Amino acid sequence: SGHLRGAAGRPVMVNSPGCADVLGVVRGVSVGLEIKTEAGRQSPEQKAWQVIFEAAGGVYAVVRSVGEARAVVEAILSKKAQAA
Repeated sequence: SGHLRGAAGRPVMVNSPGCADVLGVVRGVSVGLEIKTEAGRQSPEQKAWQVIFEAAGGVYAVVRSVGEARAVVEAILSKKAQAA
């Protein structure tokens, strides 16, 4: 969740609280994927981060499987193909 261990062995935060687990760009579209188990729910920080990310034009999704993550990417690719 955005933490690494520094030289002294202490956690070092590398992303803002609530940041999506996976960030990427698909054909020029910023994508944030929050990975959850079937029972997992977003924290208040994750919900706030989602609002900011989407307001900036990003595509954000909570996914619970590789298939769901793939579907998000395929939907972006499909929209881009239709717009071309």
